[in-house]
Amino acid sequence: MTVIIRGSQTREDAVGSPDWEVNFDSKLIDFPFGKVHGGFYNRTTAMLPNIQKAMNRFIDDLDDETKSKIKVVVSGHSQGAALASILIPLLAETYKANGKFGPNFNNALSNVFQGYFLSNPRVYSGDSAIEWINRVVGKHNMIRQNVTGGILADPVPVASPGRTMTALLSLIPFAGERLAEKYGGDKGTRSVGYLAADWSNDVLTRQLGNDTLSLAARRAKKYFWNRWDILVDAVKHPLNILNLTTGKKILKQLFLEPIKDPLIAFVAPAHYGSIGNSAEKGEALFRPDIVAGYNTSSPIMAELLAQGFQKKKSEREGLSGFIRGGIEEAARIKANLPDLSAVASGIKTKVSSATKKVVGGLKSAFAGSKKKFFGAGDTSNGAKPILDQP
Repeated sequence: MTVIIRGSQTREDAVGSPDWEVNFDSKLIDFPFGKVHGGFYNRTTAMLPNIQKAMNRFIDDLDDETKSKIKVVVSGHSQGAALASILIPLLAETYKANGKFGPNFNNALSNVFQGYFLSNPRVYSGDSAIEWINRVVGKHNMIRQNVTGGILADPVPVASPGRTMTALLSLIPFAGERLAEKYGGDKGTRSVGYLAADWSNDVLTRQLGNDTLSLAARRAKKYFWNRWDILVDAVKHPLNILNLTTGKKILKQLFLEPIKDPLIAFVAPAHYGSIGNSAEKGEALFRPDIVAGYNTSSPIMAELLAQGFQKKKSEREGLSGFIRGGIEEAARIKANLPDLSAVASGIKTKVSSATKKVVGGLKSAFAGSKKKFFGAGDTSNGAKPILDQP
């Protein structure tokens, strides 16, 4: 059985894009086992009852022997992968509680639920969250396949601040620590499962082959062809640029779109390289060919996992490791320093207290001098002020 969750869909209308609202709802929220991406978690928990009903209709029709052999692969691409990485432990706990796979069901041992996440954004934060999902699902039952390495890599899996980026955020004066806590948590957001690294150069070769230059030429031709009328009108009527509406249109079409289009053109192959397609379509969201290793046009899973191990190792070595380590060490040093606001508050309190003592002392001294030289207090007993003494 496969449970496949599609990624974000962009809808260009007045309603906006609900999927992207979920993506940008990236503030970490508390859940029973740590912290998690708020938008992804809320959408997953909303989906869970319907997914469970659909699964139960299938599972309840199986005999015990077939049920004992079932495997449920939970997969998705991009946002779908993020939701899948939250869904799989929830399903494992749900089916442990309802006993449909036996009274002693433990997914980490039985390996019923297996996750295969394509271009998976980071979702969880904190050691307790990772320990929970590894205990409930089993780390060996989760693989994340990302396009990485080389100059061009998929930016989505590293979009949420990890350990190094969270450390860098915390170094920003005044607001840094709040930003780091809000979006990165204690030690940054974390990935789940084992990394299957598909080198970006290999992906581009598979997707584009030797057609890169012709692709660029087609993009340039499409850009000028689609904007020819705007260019001609701008030349014929240059004063129209002063009109606010027309000016915005020209700015967007002639200057902003040329920036966006190349970014999409070059990032899309890396982001969609894990599904071998440029569309969020059914079978493209799961790669049984790579998992089984029977499609010679794609690398086998063992090769991708070996490359993933190499990638993780290289992140802590050489210049990259030196820079990462320096940033994280600077954040640790800053965290051990006294908080500037607390220091300022303490100084203010001490100065205020000292000022009060000085003022109080001056008042007492002045009162004593006044009494000595001018007389003060009760004179009803016949005593005369000092200045009146003979």
